[in-house]
Formats: sequence, structure tokens, C-alpha cells
Amino acid sequence: MITRQIRIIAGALVWLVILGWVGIKYVPGWFGDESVAGQSLTEYMVASQEIRELDFEYTSNVRIGDPIFARNIDGELVQVGAIRQVDSAESQDYDVCYCDWASVVFFSSAPDLQPGDYLTFHQTPTSMDWVARFLFPPETQSEIIGMVTEVYTDHSEAVLSELKPILQDAWQETSVIIRDELLKSLSRHRSEFEALGERYRTEIVDKELLPVIGDEVWPIVREEGRPVLEQVGQQIWQEASVFRFGWRALYDASRLPQNDLTSTEFTRFVEDEAVPVLTKNLPAFLEAQQSIMKQVIANPEVQAVVANSLEKISKDPELQRIILQVLKESILENEALQSTMLDVWNRPDLQYLKQLTDAKLEPTVVAIGEKVFGSPYTGVTPEFARILRNKILLKDERWFILNRVANWESPEQAKQDVPPGQQPEGLFADHPLVVKHKDDKVLAVLPGESNMENPFYYPARQR
Repeated sequence: MITRQIRIIAGALVWLVILGWVGIKYVPGWFGDESVAGQSLTEYMVASQEIRELDFEYTSNVRIGDPIFARNIDGELVQVGAIRQVDSAESQDYDVCYCDWASVVFFSSAPDLQPGDYLTFHQTPTSMDWVARFLFPPETQSEIIGMVTEVYTDHSEAVLSELKPILQDAWQETSVIIRDELLKSLSRHRSEFEALGERYRTEIVDKELLPVIGDEVWPIVREEGRPVLEQVGQQIWQEASVFRFGWRALYDASRLPQNDLTSTEFTRFVEDEAVPVLTKNLPAFLEAQQSIMKQVIANPEVQAVVANSLEKISKDPELQRIILQVLKESILENEALQSTMLDVWNRPDLQYLKQLTDAKLEPTVVAIGEKVFGSPYTGVTPEFARILRNKILLKDERWFILNRVANWESPEQAKQDVPPGQQPEGLFADHPLVVKHKDDKVLAVLPGESNMENPFYYPARQR
């Protein structure tokens, strides 16, 4: 019995040696002479993993399993490790932890760590602005604009020619309804507008506008208008007849039957003598007016007072409230307007135009959707996949980047010694936290950029 057991054990050991030799010698060749998969499998089986502690410059949200990436020889980001412990060595919490300490395990495929290496911590932004910018980068925006421009150029003239009479009819009906309700609303709020006007007269007109008119505007008017007025006055005086006015005034003062000769003579004088003089000097009046306006507008004191007054009025919360209420009553709460718009929307010619427009725009809308979100044939786009994973599945929220800075004294040296795409992210080896842990087994963690390239890869799967 013992002899049989020994033979079984010896045979098993022989087969294990044979299988191990075959695996080492031939398995990598099955994947190709330079197989990355074979090399990685072999390294994973024979190489050891390395564990390091992390020291965060700022307290950060971290969870067990958050990945660590490093750049390979091609400059691509590949995962080389993951967070194995957060908060403390005894903690077993797998939830997100707000901490400044963690430990990390580096895979056997990770590059050898050297003094001065450090990590940068990155997070996927949580704002909807980031979602929009991520789904619609500049190149995608340009393509969408081109597609919309093309379909608009092809069909705009036909659609607008059909839509124009409908809009004209709708505007004729709705403008009257809005005007009537606007007048009613203004009438209802008249007392509020009058109260505002009285307050503006006291606070703005009396205290700000009138003083600047007296100090700045009136001297300009007097200086520019005086020569013209004197010239016109002299010409009118030369045309006036003291004798004609004098005896008519005496006649009107008497008790004779007719007593309006002075008024009649004045009317004749204005029409026959004064008006022609004023007409003749009209260009001089216009020139003086233009000069006055230019100087008033260019006056810094006038500009400051007017700008300040307009700003006060435009930012007045009471005025804004009243205007919004008037607009709300005239448009949003206007039942007659709503009924008319519903009738317009249900017009047969508009419904036909809507169907025609949908048919013409549908291919472009579908193309834009496939460009941004994907299709049943190509799968979802990498950008939309990342949004779904991040916002729906709550994945890919945080990651770390390993930066190799052991022998670099400056950013310039790093750019010279390292191929493009492999320069470190963020800061360099002279950071105090990096210097502090340069000679021990702790890696410093510095804040990194949030909008950097996406280290998570989601290839589209053909169906």
C-alpha cells in the first residue's frame, strides 16, 4: 500500500514538472513570440506584488479598489495597481472614505518603484457641465454644426416658404391679444408705477440728474447756443416795426370797437417776419445742437451720473418684480393667448408642415444621436459608456497616476530625457511631500487634473 502511494505521488510530481516546463516553454509561443498576454501571465505567476502606503497632501475621497495607472512605453495608461486599504490598516470598510492615508498594492506587471516616484489623484467631475463638454467635445460640435448647416441649407427655403404665412396669421392674432392684455395689466399696476416714478424723481432726478444738468449741461448749452440766439434775435429785431405795434397797442387800449389789433399784428409778424428768419437760421441751430450733444455725451461727469442712474433703475428689485408680473399676466397667464396658440398648433397646414419637416430632419437627427450615443450596430460610444458607468453605475469616479521622477531635477530635464507621452502629470520631484518620502516606502499623493484624458477604455463592440 505504501509503495503504491509513493508511486502515485512520484508520478504526480513528474507530470507537474512536465506541465510546468511545457507551459514556460510553449504557452507564450501560442500567443506569438512577443505575446504580451503570455509575458503578463508568466510575470503574474512568478513575480511578487508590492505594497506601499500613501500619504495624501489633502484629505480625499478614496475607496478600496480604486485603480492606479502608469504609462507604458507607448505612452498609454495601463492599470498597475489598486487601493487595498483605506483610513487605517485595521479598517475593512469598502465604502468611500474621506481620509489622508491608504495602502496600495502594485501588480507584478507594474514598473519597479524608485525613490522620488509619487501619485497624482484624479476624480471625474460631478457637474452636468462636464457631461456636456465630455459628450460634445469641440470636434463633435463641429461635425454636428456641419450636419445641421447642411440640412438647413437643403430644406430651409421650402420649409420657410410654407411656414411664413402661418406665422404671419398667428402674429396678427396673438399680437392683438397680447397688446390688449398688456394695457389691462399696466392699468392694474398704475399705482405701483406712479409710486416708483415718485421715488425715482426724488432719489435720481432731484438728487443726481438736476445737479449735473445745472453744473455740466447748462454751461455747454449756454456757450454753444448763445451766438445763434443773438444772431437770430438781431435779425428779428431788425424786421420788427415799433410804430406798427405802438399805435395798435394805443388803439386797443382805447374804447373803440375793435381791440385786437395788437394780437393780429403779432400773428402777422411771426408768420411773415420771424418764421422766415428762423427757417433761414435752421442749419445754425442744428449745428449748435449737434455740438451740444457731442460735448454732453463726452462729458465724464454726465456719463457717470447717467450710467449710475440707469444701473439703479435696471437693478431695482421692485421694478423688476412689477415688470415680471406684467409680463406674466400678459403672456403666461393669458388664457385667450393660450387658446389661440393651441388653435394655431392644430391647424391642418401646420400639422402637414410638421410631418414634412420631421421626414426631412429625421436622418440628420438619427445621425447626430449615433454620433453622440451610438447605435445598435456599433454599440454605445466610449464617451456615452463612460457617462453611463459614472453617473448610473457610480464607477470610474476616482483613479491615480504613477509619476516617475526619480532622476529628474527639473521639468526641462524630464522633457529631454523622456519620450513624448511619458512625462509626469502635475508637479515634480521638488515638492515638499515628495521630498519627505523620497527615501522610504511611502508614496506621496498630490492633487491632479480632473479633466485629463480618460484612462478607462470602453471599446465599441461590433454586432
